[in-house]
Amino acid sequence: MALFKSSSDFCDVLSILAFCSSDNSYMFTQESPSSEYWIPSSKIIPGNPTTKQLINDTIELFGNPVPCDCLLRIYKFWLPNTQMHITHYVFAVKVDQDQKRRSKQTSGKFRGKIYWILDHELFRIFSMNNMRSPELFEMIMSWKNKTTNNIPEVFKSDGIQSAGNFMEMSESVIINNANNGNEQLVMATPFTRQVQINLYREFLLLCFPSFFMGLQSFCRFFSSLGWTRGDQLDLFRAADIQGRYGLSYREFLYIAAAVEPSIDTPTGTGGEMRNRYLFRFYDKDNDGMLRQDELKLIFLATRKFTKQSTDPSAIQKDFSDCYRGVQLTESTPLSLTVFLKAVQDGKIRNISGIFRTPIAVISYLKEANDREARQVQSDMRKARIKTSLLASSVEGPGKGKIVGMPFRYELGAHSVKIYTAGTMNIDKLLTLEAVSPSSTERPVLDDIKRKVSIDQFNQDSITNELIKSLRYMNLVNRQNKAQKKANQFTWGNIDSALFAKRLITVCKLVNDLLKDEPRLLQVSSPVYVLGDLHGNFNDLLHFESILWHVGPVLCPSNILFLGDYVDRGPSSIEVITYLFCYKVQNPNKIKILRGNHEIREVQKMFTFFTECHNKFGDRLGMEVWSAMNNTFDSLPIAAIIDNSIFCCHGGIPPPWLCPVVSCINEVPVPLNQPDEQSALAWEIMWNDPIRTKLNSEAFELELSANEGFAVNKRRGTAHMFSAEALDKFLRSNGLTHLIRAHEVSPAGFSVLQKGRLLTVFSSSKYCGGLNDAACIMVDQGRLRVMRIESD
Repeated sequence: MALFKSSSDFCDVLSILAFCSSDNSYMFTQESPSSEYWIPSSKIIPGNPTTKQLINDTIELFGNPVPCDCLLRIYKFWLPNTQMHITHYVFAVKVDQDQKRRSKQTSGKFRGKIYWILDHELFRIFSMNNMRSPELFEMIMSWKNKTTNNIPEVFKSDGIQSAGNFMEMSESVIINNANNGNEQLVMATPFTRQVQINLYREFLLLCFPSFFMGLQSFCRFFSSLGWTRGDQLDLFRAADIQGRYGLSYREFLYIAAAVEPSIDTPTGTGGEMRNRYLFRFYDKDNDGMLRQDELKLIFLATRKFTKQSTDPSAIQKDFSDCYRGVQLTESTPLSLTVFLKAVQDGKIRNISGIFRTPIAVISYLKEANDREARQVQSDMRKARIKTSLLASSVEGPGKGKIVGMPFRYELGAHSVKIYTAGTMNIDKLLTLEAVSPSSTERPVLDDIKRKVSIDQFNQDSITNELIKSLRYMNLVNRQNKAQKKANQFTWGNIDSALFAKRLITVCKLVNDLLKDEPRLLQVSSPVYVLGDLHGNFNDLLHFESILWHVGPVLCPSNILFLGDYVDRGPSSIEVITYLFCYKVQNPNKIKILRGNHEIREVQKMFTFFTECHNKFGDRLGMEVWSAMNNTFDSLPIAAIIDNSIFCCHGGIPPPWLCPVVSCINEVPVPLNQPDEQSALAWEIMWNDPIRTKLNSEAFELELSANEGFAVNKRRGTAHMFSAEALDKFLRSNGLTHLIRAHEVSPAGFSVLQKGRLLTVFSSSKYCGGLNDAACIMVDQGRLRVMRIESD
């Protein structure tokens, strides 16, 4: 829902809070994927008067200008390293029922995003943390109660000045000297002035134009630092000392300092402040006391940190020793005062090693700076490409195609001998008697193609070494399983550190290849299309043995993978290594799209993040996981086969995000935060078709109002689409079918929505089930389903 991709985009913003008195409802916007509620906001064009922008936006929303009831709030934000500020203006307007009805039919930038919430529903939405920021609820209440010039004390914070309906976040949010415990805590970290400024920039990118950080933005940030979802919620509660359901920048800075791993616990009031945050983190019910079960979690964490026994009896001993030390009965919860005294007196020990973030903030900020620099370069590259395409389109018709140009063929550099057992022998063409020297007196291949050829056929190349290791590991682990020696993964004789080093190198090679691919691929038939693999390496090898048993390079078909290569299955690393190695060897034949599990936050909730750590260890596992995800960030989002068949992981996007399919090429690269960077990409990765007609009048009304799309309640994000929506999408883009993945089917495939939609799933016995695995072959005007028999 963020308005800006990088700090260079920052500008003033105008928002409209609208109220319909006929039914006491307020207008909100809600965007994928976070489903947070906010109000319609738009960038103010530089040099454009604010009043003109307000008129334009009310016309776009309601069909005619709506007079302003009041200027509700003015929020001013300091911009680091400049003499500038950016401002958020919030105007309040009152509308009638007819204007409310027209707002739902707006066709502009707010299309499909407008929701009206009844007055009595507001507190429920606020208390469930579904509002982007608590200031939205405060603005509504102040307008409702006619106290618009009185900002409540609870919204005051360090580094924030306010007067009347005006609030300003000034340069004083940066800490240079320590005047209190929280500031001493920050000064004890490596958070220099520049680090604080970089963290402030991240705060703005996550929150602006809201003044405070809500739960969803907080969780996105700390997810990037390695925190699990449950711990993120507890950490937010610990940081939200005011209980306003939102954090100021200073409060965000304080909690980041409290969990920073690169320092020892500070002494004095700074150390006490960290212990106060730790107390609140483990105070799960937020009652200001540590119960028995809550205190035992602290002893469990300290024992894990010091690598001591975590047996319940050992934890109980620590618990009992603590209570004897503080001279209380074990049934008495610990107050904050008693807890701080117990820590000071050594009755609770080793807490300096717990309550730490897995990834240091400075490391994250460095990556964020690099990411922003890459984003700027990507935008510049896209601008050049767009200019080039516009120039070429002037040359003549053909929609960008080169008409009448024959495909150029070249002689390969190797000969392949295939034996009846399926094995191969590779020889350089020049070494065979059938080739005369004069026939090769030319550059057979340019440097890039020569490297690809070497990778394909040189058995000592990094990619082939990795592929050989995969086959060996698979054999060893299958034998162990068959002989019931072990159910756990084993490397056998493979050096895991060397494997990791090679894999990280391959990830970088693939990333370089992907930078030259469009977000919407154009693929020619014949094509094998495979759906979800989910760490099922055995099934991938089964497909190989049937469809490309002598390797992709000698397979007459292209091979298109539709995403979800990781999570849930035991061999995600093997699947990705296999695909990436063959992508390096066959960049034009192997096509890899992104699925909804090629996202960091999703992997942390499932198994891939843990698999990397279990197989490689924490340090190396983190490097491998990061390298793979950096490559996932550049994967294409969708493909079109023969200008006829749209292929993606989830489903078609709504027309308000993608009026024509070429819009997909505007998806940014790298896409490391798809939930924030591209609603279009998110919808393509997450959407589902409607399988059956739901006999619900409300559901039918939602479909009717949103051009065949409805909120996907099963996933909790994105949309479901109807057969009518699919027909319109295909017609508008001159397409005939949709092939997608994303959903398991007993047969490994399903045909829906008048035969225009095929779902393919390529991992059998998914999550212990009995489903088959399938793929689809696209060739000579036919879509043929192929199913495999798995062991």
